[in-house]
Amino acid sequence: MKHLKPLICFLASLIFLSSSPTLGQSQIAEKYFHLASSLRLGDLASNPELKIAFKKLRSALEKEDELEVFNQNNRILEIMNLLGTRNLFPVADMCMAIGRAALARGEKTPAILAAESATKFAPDYAKAHFFLASALLSSDAKNINSISRSLIEGIKILYSDRIQRDSLVSAIFKYVFLALVLMFVLTFVVLLGLHLNTFAADLASFFPSRVEGAWRYFITALVIAVPFALGGGLALLLAIPLFLWPYLRTGGKVTIFLFTLFMLLVPHVFDYMAKSSAITKDKTFRALHILSRQTWDYSSKSALENAHQKNPDSKLVSFSLGLLNKLRKDKREAINAYDAVLERYPQDVKTIVNKGNVYFVAREYENAVKMYKMAIDIDPQLLEAHFNLSNTYVMMFRTGESEAEYLKALSIDQNRVQSFVAMAGQNHDKKVIDFTITGEDIKRYESAMGEKAESFSQTSWGIYFGSISMRVYQWMTIGFALLIIFSHFFWRRSISHQTCISCGVAFRPPLLLPSNKQQCNQCVAANISRVGIPSAKKDRKTKDIRVFKERRAKLAGLMDRLLPGMGRTYFQEHASAMAFTFITSLIIVYGADLFISEYLNYKSAPKDALHSNVIYLGVASVYWIMMNTVLKKDFY
Repeated sequence: MKHLKPLICFLASLIFLSSSPTLGQSQIAEKYFHLASSLRLGDLASNPELKIAFKKLRSALEKEDELEVFNQNNRILEIMNLLGTRNLFPVADMCMAIGRAALARGEKTPAILAAESATKFAPDYAKAHFFLASALLSSDAKNINSISRSLIEGIKILYSDRIQRDSLVSAIFKYVFLALVLMFVLTFVVLLGLHLNTFAADLASFFPSRVEGAWRYFITALVIAVPFALGGGLALLLAIPLFLWPYLRTGGKVTIFLFTLFMLLVPHVFDYMAKSSAITKDKTFRALHILSRQTWDYSSKSALENAHQKNPDSKLVSFSLGLLNKLRKDKREAINAYDAVLERYPQDVKTIVNKGNVYFVAREYENAVKMYKMAIDIDPQLLEAHFNLSNTYVMMFRTGESEAEYLKALSIDQNRVQSFVAMAGQNHDKKVIDFTITGEDIKRYESAMGEKAESFSQTSWGIYFGSISMRVYQWMTIGFALLIIFSHFFWRRSISHQTCISCGVAFRPPLLLPSNKQQCNQCVAANISRVGIPSAKKDRKTKDIRVFKERRAKLAGLMDRLLPGMGRTYFQEHASAMAFTFITSLIIVYGADLFISEYLNYKSAPKDALHSNVIYLGVASVYWIMMNTVLKKDFY
């Protein structure tokens, strides 16, 4: 237990590394960012002031001019306030790209400044807070308070944000799934090697004539290859535990039980993982999710426009476009979007009120009044319409009518009116209340995505399992579970050999011995002082035992140094072996995914790939150092 704390810290680091941003993440290759001009600045093109401010910010970051960075941060925040958005995700992405480039050059101050700017421009972006934590860590590892605050803030956002949370869970599930598969494969390979002689001896005993030497292992190889020939890698993975079952100790059988449980749960976990990925990667869902939080970015605008082109009759998409363009202060586009809804649903009071709000923001108060009155005629108890009409009359200096509408609103729901007043504040555009995207709207859209999510699930399943369908897989795993039960009774009775724990040879005992007493007759004789046994024979056997133990200890030590956990598996210390083998597998799987992605997506050279993933390499190195020092296992 004394090593539990460093292990927990290490696992927390893995979770931090595997956190994958989705909310607001643009498609910029930010790891290879050098100049802002090399990025796609389409997100800034429609707002020249924002574009100029960002270029000045970039220049100030490169010069490490903290005062100018402060000024340009405030300027961009002012623009964001005018736009009516809490987050500008593409700008935050580009700030992090600048910070990554600075870290690659060893310039820590501009990296921290860029990370701090990113958290200001996108406070709801978990990756911005994680990047700030990594920049602070690279600058001063002793600054625990600031690093912890950034990490905690990022984790809080991940927990509260549906898209980022589901994306993180899907990523974790993917890596855990692959790591568990690799862990079980490595474990079964080691256990098969440990009991290969005994397994081969039992197979040879089924033949009428005695099979010895190389032919025995040739037959064993053929038997092991049969499942692979019939059902591929999955069938082989299921067959090896069946071959091993009668030779294993209790810990080994518990490992196979956990493997069986894992295989039975895979379809359910995989289905959840695939469907979550389908939903979180859907650009329209992401746009609706962002709008539900009263913010937007240009990627969500593009997604909604594409969705509207594909399905112009969608009420939710048209309504969302109107809401987004109102936030952008694009009156014409917002009115067009709301008119598209009213053309099909002329009595939709939410759309009518929001259309009135567009006129209010444009200071066309007469048109706004017409819209609010139209909504009240349809629904006299519509609180938002009365409240907005009251505020519109204020702007028109019609105080008597404003007071009358305000009193009507209070009579409908006094508490909500007070909350509306608190929300309005001093900002002109916030004085009227919009109907927004609700959780029910998102749930309805999500349920309508069922067919698309199912298709994505089947496609993802095919990537991992090839031509084996989910139904076939389920029948295979159920059959495997039944065969384990059958093997326990039939195969256990059919075997005649056991592995000697002292010298490792396969021997045939007269009675089935318990696992802790499996010794051949020669080893038993070598360890007793009975008269009549030649001393030379005892010495020779004692030497064989010593040589076997030394060779076994060296092999286990080598395996544990290269792949931590494997040596413990070889010594059948299954609890600690599974824990360390899983961590080792997780590091291998995550690292392989990182470097393969670097090569496929960016065609980066090995040196560049290593340089851009220095944090992962550092964590992996610390783990291997710990496994070879404080957690080192001395066998025997």
